[in-house]
Amino acid sequence: QLHKLDPTAYERDCVKAFGRVVGVRPGQNPFAVAAATEDGALAERSAEDQDHATPLSISTDIVASAERQAVFLWQVRWAHYSREEWLRDAEQRYRMMLHLMGQDHARFIVPTYDIDLMWHTHMAYPGEYREDTLRLAGR
Repeated sequence: QLHKLDPTAYERDCVKAFGRVVGVRPGQNPFAVAAATEDGALAERSAEDQDHATPLSISTDIVASAERQAVFLWQVRWAHYSREEWLRDAEQRYRMMLHLMGQDHARFIVPTYDIDLMWHTHMAYPGEYREDTLRLAGR
């Protein structure tokens, strides 16, 4: 999932390796996906398939990303980060941030932890993330 935190690199690497962006189906847990078939269904790979698989070249520094995420995950571990009302409010604040981003493309917005949690969750769904951010923020 760390790879998806850089959506542009994720898309580029997926297209290079698979000819398309690998996403998840609605209702599917993006953090539980191990492997996907052409139609998006989960499947186990046989040893023979793995021998002939195209190696995935990742253009994101995964180690550096993991180090940054360790701090973030420490901050969002508290119980209130999983309460339904809090999550609804955080989603609304996230939408407001996307709207602000669309107002001024040169503006750099630093999200609060609640907004960042929504942002990371949104990026776990690469197809929807791309469509929504283009529609809501224009980028």
